Amino acid sequence: QFSHLLKHPLSQAYLYLKWNQIKYLHLFFVIFSHLVYSIVYTVYALLIFSSICQPEDSDGHEDRYKFGQHVLCDLKQNPVDIWIARIAWIFLILFTVFYFVNETVKVITITKRYFFTWDSYIDMALILSISLISVHSNPFQSK
Repeated sequence: QFSHLLKHPLSQAYLYLKWNQIKYLHLFFVIFSHLVYSIVYTVYALLIFSSICQPEDSDGHEDRYKFGQHVLCDLKQNPVDIWIARIAWIFLILFTVFYFVNETVKVITITKRYFFTWDSYIDMALILSISLISVHSNPFQSK
């Protein structure tokens, strides 16, 4: 309805100037926050599933890949890895809450367009995957 106002050369010049003023803030808040989130997610997953909560060799090959299979964690190994994993877990939960609130606001404000963009489905899958690997049980329960 008001798209003709945005096409006016004066409006376009104003938006161009404003965008040049805030584009670095946009890059910092959007791209850098996703980078930090991805690093925390990767560190947590690697520490938990490759060293701290590693399946034992006595576990059967078939049992290892069952959904819902519980693998107990060895908290007596490297205390630095456990400390880093706990800090990453806390940050991951906090970032996920903020990420979920951000996606909820997007759904409320742009409901029709939200479900027609591919990155919305990626965001929903990311929130679901983080919930599956970090919230289902206490990763720091010792053997």
